[in-house]
Amino acid sequence: MANFGSLDNLTPSKIKALIASLGKLHNEIEAGDNQLNNVDNIIPQMERLQQKLAQSKIRHVLEKTIRCPKLLEIAEALVAKSAVGGDVNLPIQDVCKKAGLSDGTNIQFYHVTKKLGQEEVRQDLFHHWLVNNSCDKKTATNIFIHIVPAVFKGAFYEGFVPEVFLMPEHYRKPLFVLLACDEKGAPVEFDYVEGLKHLAQQIELLVQRMKSQGKIQAVVLDAENCLAAASKNYLVAKIVPDAAKRLQEAAYFQGVQVQSRGQDKTKELQAKLAKTSAGLEMIKADILLGKITKESAIRKRAEAVLKDNDCRDMVSYRYDQSSNSFAYEIHEDRVSRKNRSEIVNTWCINDFSDKDGGLPERVGIHAGRFTEISDQLRIPLINVCAEYHYSPEIISGHILLEVLKCRLQEELNLSDQELRNGEYLKLCM
Repeated sequence: MANFGSLDNLTPSKIKALIASLGKLHNEIEAGDNQLNNVDNIIPQMERLQQKLAQSKIRHVLEKTIRCPKLLEIAEALVAKSAVGGDVNLPIQDVCKKAGLSDGTNIQFYHVTKKLGQEEVRQDLFHHWLVNNSCDKKTATNIFIHIVPAVFKGAFYEGFVPEVFLMPEHYRKPLFVLLACDEKGAPVEFDYVEGLKHLAQQIELLVQRMKSQGKIQAVVLDAENCLAAASKNYLVAKIVPDAAKRLQEAAYFQGVQVQSRGQDKTKELQAKLAKTSAGLEMIKADILLGKITKESAIRKRAEAVLKDNDCRDMVSYRYDQSSNSFAYEIHEDRVSRKNRSEIVNTWCINDFSDKDGGLPERVGIHAGRFTEISDQLRIPLINVCAEYHYSPEIISGHILLEVLKCRLQEELNLSDQELRNGEYLKLCM
């Protein structure tokens, strides 16, 4: 009825066509599910990331709050899995055991996630990231709090749950993530609230918690006008049109949001780099075979390859005439910048006083990745009530996993794509 409008339109041929179409769709979905259940593809990335995590400063902070060696091992495995294999649709203990990272039980992983969601862990990490690294005792450090509309999503697990209860994959909790970041956009602290009613109160608690650790100036970026007024503990910034008249008693800065140019642009860029590499390899081969010997001819051909593929700002080459050697280099940082676009907005703080401290001219905004937080455990509900299973500590623990992923990428200088596809293995070796 849904496909044909009425019973009168049904014919044997139409029914067969529908069955064939549904069969094709089933095969596509099944193939996708198999891909999501394939752990082998991400094992090298998880192993390498866990090794880097063991040497990182983040691990030393976690040691202070997770003193049991076994639980610390589980925490490291959890961080590595969520950073590299966040989309793998298998229970956490199965993934980590197959990867050789930990043989912990699902209950142990659950309790470690709950531990990561406790305020004590966030305070220790905040002290490490901000106070120890950048906070001058005499000068207040600017902290920008982003109000991020988000949703926490329960994950599918193919286990038995009575139909009268909510399945984990149907669980959705709308919330606002209060993401405290430095001026570069790196997260240093966070909290969350389930509705606008208690938003101002939760921001107050977050700011007070950070001020108890060091001297900071908190600025709330209120893009959607969620707050009625500022507080004595924090400033409120609003987006204003670029052409708006500048007020003398107000302070202005630019918020810079970096976005990927999209999959099609990424493929186009990769194709250009592949053609450039092929062209330069041909030059290298001709030099070795003696087909081209003059330096001017070599440089002319190399420049032509770079120009034809629009890669002069991403690829460089060098030729040493004394050794007759030719080499080239793809600058990944420039490629990354080429594959991104910037969205710049002007932010304004009214009634700003110089005594509040100075503000940077540009502020990084990278909060988009926190709009959807997904369950990384994928274990059966420990209670028939999903609200009990996804407790505030569990949700906070998952937000912290995303924060740790951001900080690890910064510490190891990795992009999202490098983290997912294993390119960073080359960088780390």
